[in-house]
Amino acid sequence: MYRPFQLLMALFWGFWFQSFLWGQSCELTLYVAVEDLHDGTPLSGARVELIEEKRVLVTDSLGMVVFLNLCKGPKTLLVEHEECTPQTQNFRIRKDQYVKVTLEHHINELQEIIVQEQAIRKGTEIVTEEIIEPFALFKYQSANLGDLLEGVSGVSSIRTGMHIAKPVLHGMSGSRLGIVQDGTRIRDQEWGSDHAPSIDSNSADRIRVVKGGAALRYGGDTAAGVIVMDRTPVPILDSLYGHVALDAQSNGQGGSAVGKLQLTKSTGVYAGIQWHYKDLGDLHAPDYNLSNTGTNKRTLSLHWGLQKINRKLEVRYRYLDETLGILRAAHLGNVNDLVRALNSDQPLVIRPFTRTIDPPKQSNYHQQAHLSYQFYSPQDYRWQWDYDFQLNRRREYDIRRDSEDKRPAIDMELTTHTFQGNFRNATNEIPLEVGVSGTFQRNFSDPTLGVRRLIPDYTQLQLGTYASFQYVSLNDFVWEGGLRYDFSHLDAKKYYKRNRWERLGYDQRFEDLVIRNIGSQVLVHIRPEFHMFSFTLGMKRALSEQLEFRVHYALTDRPPNAGELFSDGLHHSLAVIQYGDMELTNERVHKLHVNLSRQHSNFSWEIEAYAGRSANYIIEEPTELETISRGPFPTWQFRAVAAQLWGIDLDAQWTPSDRFQWTGQAAYVYGQNTTEDIPLVDMPPLQLQQNLRWFPLQNQKLSFGLNHDFVAKQFRAPKLIVPYNLIENGEIVSGTIDLGAPENVYHLWGIEASWETQLFGQKTQFILQGRNLMDTDYRNYLNRMRYFAAEMGRNLQLQIRMDF
Repeated sequence: MYRPFQLLMALFWGFWFQSFLWGQSCELTLYVAVEDLHDGTPLSGARVELIEEKRVLVTDSLGMVVFLNLCKGPKTLLVEHEECTPQTQNFRIRKDQYVKVTLEHHINELQEIIVQEQAIRKGTEIVTEEIIEPFALFKYQSANLGDLLEGVSGVSSIRTGMHIAKPVLHGMSGSRLGIVQDGTRIRDQEWGSDHAPSIDSNSADRIRVVKGGAALRYGGDTAAGVIVMDRTPVPILDSLYGHVALDAQSNGQGGSAVGKLQLTKSTGVYAGIQWHYKDLGDLHAPDYNLSNTGTNKRTLSLHWGLQKINRKLEVRYRYLDETLGILRAAHLGNVNDLVRALNSDQPLVIRPFTRTIDPPKQSNYHQQAHLSYQFYSPQDYRWQWDYDFQLNRRREYDIRRDSEDKRPAIDMELTTHTFQGNFRNATNEIPLEVGVSGTFQRNFSDPTLGVRRLIPDYTQLQLGTYASFQYVSLNDFVWEGGLRYDFSHLDAKKYYKRNRWERLGYDQRFEDLVIRNIGSQVLVHIRPEFHMFSFTLGMKRALSEQLEFRVHYALTDRPPNAGELFSDGLHHSLAVIQYGDMELTNERVHKLHVNLSRQHSNFSWEIEAYAGRSANYIIEEPTELETISRGPFPTWQFRAVAAQLWGIDLDAQWTPSDRFQWTGQAAYVYGQNTTEDIPLVDMPPLQLQQNLRWFPLQNQKLSFGLNHDFVAKQFRAPKLIVPYNLIENGEIVSGTIDLGAPENVYHLWGIEASWETQLFGQKTQFILQGRNLMDTDYRNYLNRMRYFAAEMGRNLQLQIRMDF
């Protein structure tokens, strides 16, 4: 800081000169002190220029200069110092004046730390990472996360209708696939396939898909991998920048708008805002309207931060509110209608286009507040502490008999508090990272809705710790490994129907859990505890300048989630009845990845093979049709089996010239229930994707693309035979339906044109896309609503983005 004695002397001389020169208009004095921004020490040798007077002085050992004989009026100071960002300061002088100027003396070191932090975010050198860059994010700004990620080999989506898509990586989804935003796991009600992630991909500058369970920092339960959403580090300079993007699409007759604004200061302070609004009406299949499939989405993201040479503080807030329509034809009143719907080529309910979203529908509300502090040392180690709060509220609306009853059928609120501490030391020959985490969750299901609660109230405490390392040997081998331990404690009180409690034999095995018998129900207190151990080890070796080999083994340990343990009743968004199994135990998966890649300017390729097995793999499959007061619904049961999964991902890129580029991808997954020697349910079929782009201009700012997707028939779909009884002509008729029946092969074609130009002096991009251009009538095997309707037909989309 400026020393008190020096300040008093400066003020003394200021008052003395003022009294002595009183009344003279051009005899004012300006005192300038130049200090370091971080510790307030004086900066000697700084060049201080008074622009209007064309006078230059250099600060003394006390960081001071004095300008004499100045006139009243506006002044501009330009202050420069070696290894500092120049600082300009404007002010008006009316009397003798003292001005303090602070400089970011370590700006180069700070920028190096920011670059290093970005490199740290990569997380691993061994496991395959697929990066989705900003241009691809812009192309899919109005799409959900599942649609966006399907451009990555090995990634598909399990769907509930048109808008609800949950990413699937290597045949695994849900709790097995972590989603991380700015270093923190997203915690929402992820147990159901109809619960799409509470994420707005527009709030990320890039997305990384980490294949395999190597990201121990985020948990040891992600056998599939981790989806990491990052923001690029902000520059340390005075700037204001951002973008606005609009899009409109034909199918759904709506669109979306996205805006982002970022303010940065040379002092290290920065702040930003990002928002997104999306509104679509009913979607349309090639031959009919998909009634009640509209969507409305609103998101807001705010952040503020301060970056210094040895520390960084950041505060973030995110808000998401979306309403998703559920296909009306999926909710029927009796077994006769259900059987007719499953055997019909068209939905039994087809209504005119509307933007109104009626029941059945789903409402998802998510808030997140995050506080992060990082400390960097000159010895190249880093401490980081994070606190994260998330509130997720999900409401599902059924078609009630009383049309005036607007209450949801399910109203669940999940509150999550997470604390993380991480330490990274890169000074040793073997860099080490260690960390601890703690998570507390509370789930509350509204009991006043007149409907049986699908998930009971519960609290959950999770504690974890991990350590990971990286080692580069003399023979150019790169080794990475890690170990993690987690503890989970659940505390739930749940009502069971007495007949089901006894039918499952729980009355004999869990008699001590019963709190109270209430008529036809039993109230039990369940407090399971789980201990999880996870391990990872991998190696990378460059075989030549272009060829690289990687191998990685991961042992992941995942406790059953609340849905797998406690589901009990009608899941309205899925139009199924779900039953959990409270006897489920840890799902331990062993998984091995082998990767070979070649990088070349003309032709590059990558092939990855993987194999996994588990003796306690948790699956969900249909068992029967059950008729309740709201009609007949398939019953799906969670259970554990021994399982094997293996597969292969292929990526290739060919650039024959500056004007043409071809990219291709292929993915195949083999999943087998080895307990019963049958295929696993919901395994994605063989998929091939290719894209051909032409750049007619040398600067490549204009391009045209042709896309082709091929999806094979899933020949290894298990037969899920469900019996039923219905009444025809006054007689009971019995039959069966196969809910696992595969869908046929289909091809999808699309076109794309993009153009980058200057509009009103700003960089502007235009994209015109056509998807399912041939208006192909097809059904997706991983869509739970495929029994009732086809997928969306042709869609034309125009997008405009302006950067400023």
